[in-house]
Amino acid sequence: MGQIENMRIHFYGVQGSGSVFPSCEERQAFREESEIDLLRQLFARLAGMAHEDGTIHTSVTQILGDEINRKSLRAFRNSFDLPELPVFGGWTTCFRIETADGYDIV
Repeated sequence: MGQIENMRIHFYGVQGSGSVFPSCEERQAFREESEIDLLRQLFARLAGMAHEDGTIHTSVTQILGDEINRKSLRAFRNSFDLPELPVFGGWTTCFRIETADGYDIV
């Protein structure tokens, strides 16, 4: 962005700016769908490793790609197509004004 001569207005998305927070049931339903999708992807991957008789002859380290630790688990998780979780901020700011002298007006 260029130099500010007067003021610059920054607009943000409105998903986190609503005053209506999803119910516990709605949050649990989203979580369940996300977890089921992750399990579907995992078992599809494992099915691709199976022999003709449906058995898998491998180790956890071979599936994970390393010993079980935070780094390898994160890398394994990131290899799946996971949905972006929604963020609900309640009464959050939707814009801010940046002044030429570097101040933010919220």
